[in-house]
Amino acid sequence: MNGCSQNDNMESIVDKFANLECRAINLRNKRFELASTIRKLDGETSAYKKKQLDSLKLIADNTAIQSLQLADTIKEDLQRYFKNNLTTLEARSQFNQDLKAKILAKKCIQAVIE
Repeated sequence: MNGCSQNDNMESIVDKFANLECRAINLRNKRFELASTIRKLDGETSAYKKKQLDSLKLIADNTAIQSLQLADTIKEDLQRYFKNNLTTLEARSQFNQDLKAKILAKKCIQAVIE
């Protein structure tokens, strides 16, 4: 029974980190899309386009801040979890494999680079 409980706990932890990683991937994609749109609008002379560009730059700045904060959260949580719960290389390797599989299943990305 304890092994089952431990597996359930591991699955919930993997799911938590997969959700965080998916949010990070979505923020990254949003940043790239905003940067592309900003590049297209940069140099426009109309007042409307300049206002639109300023608005997009503000959104891009806020998205970058969110992305950095989320990256810090993921890094700190992973370090703490590895230190306290995944003390063996085998356990860490299994966690990483499970996490990659969960991220792929959530379709946040099409493939995970090994």
